[in-house]
Amino acid sequence: MQALEHFIRLQQHFKDAVPGETVRVTLDELAGMLCCTRRNVNFIIKNMEAQNWVRWTPGRGRGNSSSLTFIADARALLQEAAVRYVSTGDVEGALALLGGPAKEGPGMDAFISRFLEEFGFFSEPRPGKRKDVLRFPFYRPLGNLDPAYLHRRTEAHMSAQLFDTLLRYDPSSKEVLPHLAHHWECSPDLTEWHLYLRKGVRFHHGKVMTAEDAAYTLERVMDPANSAPYRWLCRDIKEVSVLSETCLKLTLHRPNRMLPVLLSSSRLGVVPSDKAPPNDPEFARLPIGTGPYKLTRNDSSMVVFEANEAYFKERPLLDAVEMWIVPDSLPANDAHLSPFGKQLSESGPFTLLEQPETGSTYICFNRSKEGPMQNRSFRKALHHAIDRERFVEELGGFRITPAASFFPDATKKRYKPEYDPVKAKKHLEKSGYDGQAIHMYTYEMAVNHEDCAWIQEEWAKLGVNTIVTALPAEELFRKERIAEADVLLSGVVFSGPAELELMDLFLSDNSVISTHLDVEAQRLVDEALSDALSRSDPEKCVKKLLQIEELLYKDYSVLFLAHLKQVSQFHSSLQGVRLNELGWFDFSTLWFEPSFALRNAE
Repeated sequence: MQALEHFIRLQQHFKDAVPGETVRVTLDELAGMLCCTRRNVNFIIKNMEAQNWVRWTPGRGRGNSSSLTFIADARALLQEAAVRYVSTGDVEGALALLGGPAKEGPGMDAFISRFLEEFGFFSEPRPGKRKDVLRFPFYRPLGNLDPAYLHRRTEAHMSAQLFDTLLRYDPSSKEVLPHLAHHWECSPDLTEWHLYLRKGVRFHHGKVMTAEDAAYTLERVMDPANSAPYRWLCRDIKEVSVLSETCLKLTLHRPNRMLPVLLSSSRLGVVPSDKAPPNDPEFARLPIGTGPYKLTRNDSSMVVFEANEAYFKERPLLDAVEMWIVPDSLPANDAHLSPFGKQLSESGPFTLLEQPETGSTYICFNRSKEGPMQNRSFRKALHHAIDRERFVEELGGFRITPAASFFPDATKKRYKPEYDPVKAKKHLEKSGYDGQAIHMYTYEMAVNHEDCAWIQEEWAKLGVNTIVTALPAEELFRKERIAEADVLLSGVVFSGPAELELMDLFLSDNSVISTHLDVEAQRLVDEALSDALSRSDPEKCVKKLLQIEELLYKDYSVLFLAHLKQVSQFHSSLQGVRLNELGWFDFSTLWFEPSFALRNAE
């Protein structure tokens, strides 16, 4: 690849010299163009001659010009490179070329066009059957996929393709249903629970799942030494007992009517006891579950999901799903990569699917840290300094409405415009703010950079100095890092039952709000949660938990910003599309119309 980059540099320097064209140049000039020594120039030119790209006729005497004749065409070489990279699945090599000096060179449009053809649906002939593959681009590599250590929505979705939980929550009926456990029962006082597991369910590496694996999964999360951020899910479990290969007993510290809901959390996806040590980087990269897909590749350039032929429920309809990592900064994204690429855009209409998210973006003040954030007047001043209508209008994108809650329905009842620069100035003066810099943290994402820059500018008009720090999500969502921030801009998307999602927000160790609560707020949260857990009516439980959210809202500890929408575009031949609460499709239900599959296989 380096030789091709050198050749492209030469063509760029000589104004896209065409094959057969001869130029006069000295070795010193070539050394400057190629950023190397005279000695290396000789080696590079000989290498190009050996590949029949150029012909070199050295001049007589040191310093005299020589003749360089171009034989090859960079456009053709780029086309060959594109074919070579994509045919072998070497995405990293292709992206290195796209991001290097070749990005401004001749033929890059043709390269990108060829690269785009690799996305979409493919039906590959195999002995006895066809292999149906869906391939799409994504802008970043995946982070930790271990269900016990998930941080981001995309990883949560991908992990759900790989793992199963003991019980499953059905959002349509709002009921907890059997899954790996086909039946469960509890004692009258709700302190002893028995779960009965299915027989013959296998992990991706072939091991049969038993109650030992289910017990290990829970104990792995329960153990404080493992630093699992969702340990709160198991905090009422006193003891886990394996009664047989298919029977698990859970003994609780106190009654908990919500236990079946907790056991449906994707964070408790069952892992194999022999292959999933806590905090293991290799398991986080290539985890092993019982889910409909198994992961066969996960690196900086590609993620490959293969159908689990032995899945205990319905086998996935697609044989494989490939996600190629194409960062936003590369020129290929100027071509507006769609999940199904050029081949589909030329073969029929697309369907645009939009839905509002349950959740919002927000700013959280760190009430557990000394500083002006402790002063209610200071927080109120910053609240009145934000014009949320203008925030949504100017930034646009996926932002659709101002927010006053995590739930859009609650926002409709609660929200009223409160932008008031005069009030903001008055409350800032009352707070005694002395110009101290406020450190705002967020995680690296384009929309977060936009939000922070907008807020920073508005607060600067008020006279508040804000320093923004953006960190990778895997680094930011650690308790100690969250605790460093004076304020933190983030967002949440709720994908499960409301009571579970709210409890997670207030209790998990990687939650911004949980980490930023002061002692008194934490006490009120604990009281409210204890009360919520004892309620048999989920709606009453949610109502109790929403009182905590309202407390944070009225105290200006949390400033809600905007509700967002989820948008996805897919080809009309794609069937089984179900956009979930995280804004992704369930891979296992996707399939293509037979007529399209046959046409694409030809």
